[in-house]
Amino acid sequence: MLLFMILSVMNVVMQIDPVLEQASASLRANRARTFIKVIIPLSTPGILAGLSLMFVMAVSAFVTPRLVG
Repeated sequence: MLLFMILSVMNVVMQIDPVLEQASASLRANRARTFIKVIIPLSTPGILAGLSLMFVMAVSAFVTPRLVG
């Protein structure tokens, strides 16, 4: 199930413009600050999509055997 989370987040992160990271660096932000203030807010749609996919699959993996047996 972790694969679906990784793929959804990776897809969103790869679409983030590298110019934003360069702009953050030119404003003297270190890598941690850039990650927290730029990358995470821009990747929240991918994080939420991955979490919802993982939740649905985890619930179905629990409910299906419960209903059958």
